[in-house]
Amino acid sequence: MRPVKVVVALTTALMAATALADELPTNTLPADPLVRQWWQRFLAIPNSVATDLGETPEACGLGQFGNTWFLSVTGTGEEPITRECTIPQGRKLFVPLITFGCTPFPGETLPQNVQFCREGVDAYDKLTLTIDGKNRSELIERRAQSRSFSAWFPEDNIFDTPGQFDVPAGVYVMVAEGQFALVEGLRAGEHVIHFLASTTDASFPAYDVTFNFRIVAATSITPR
Repeated sequence: MRPVKVVVALTTALMAATALADELPTNTLPADPLVRQWWQRFLAIPNSVATDLGETPEACGLGQFGNTWFLSVTGTGEEPITRECTIPQGRKLFVPLITFGCTPFPGETLPQNVQFCREGVDAYDKLTLTIDGKNRSELIERRAQSRSFSAWFPEDNIFDTPGQFDVPAGVYVMVAEGQFALVEGLRAGEHVIHFLASTTDASFPAYDVTFNFRIVAATSITPR
């Protein structure tokens, strides 16, 4: 049974695929470039770097550029996760409450992996999102990149499984799906985004994630 890496509420967990469909689902969602970009950034960070930085502002800012910040955490979900972030004013925040990324192993097809990602997301039927204490669950939206895309894996990547698989560095084909929120319009100052992702399926973990934000205006450098 091959392992499949699952990113649940922005973190990685090892799951085993028990069955995969043979045909591409007919009701796949439109291709979403934000999902692709989120996964390409996330996968490019070596495990050792993510572990060393933990949930610090340095981890939150790693690899970020442009007008959209792609949020993630390194926690396992065994306990509540809190990440600290300092973000430039005017940025949109792309928050994945739950997302699955799937890449074909030998003998598998992309349509099979599209179906596995979909079934994983389907399992999470309890999702809530608050911003500064207010319920904003209406921002949660299911998004997918069911058309294949390429992603670079470093040598120390999230698909490495000690004792089972050693996935070498390289460029690989993927598909992905998840439940996301695109948050806009937060003013300079301190903000809190909190979400819960849970399921009645005991084979999947539940997640309780908090982001503490400092949104700041850019300034000139003042050497110490």
